[in-house]
Amino acid sequence: MYNNCAGADTAKGSERQDFISEIEMMKKVSEGRNPHLVAMLGCVTTQEPLSLITEFIQYGDLLSYLRSTRSIVSMVLFLHEQLLCSTNKFMDMLCLFNKR
Repeated sequence: MYNNCAGADTAKGSERQDFISEIEMMKKVSEGRNPHLVAMLGCVTTQEPLSLITEFIQYGDLLSYLRSTRSIVSMVLFLHEQLLCSTNKFMDMLCLFNKR
């Protein structure tokens, strides 16, 4: 994000324009007030540093959440795959047993 304390004063033209585009998009999204989206409370675009003020996000941003749960999701997918393999092997054994 453009107004990220350390980099706010050094943003390049394209980063600044991206940030302004994000603010414009947030203005449109905030009009409908969806409980599943972060609400924009205000913005500063008439002077530096440009700022976007949003509501407090209790559990942080989505990217950080997904990264923190990546290992859990990977483990669940692995266990699911193992369960499917075991089930298939068991079904194959039943088929062989029933053919006798």
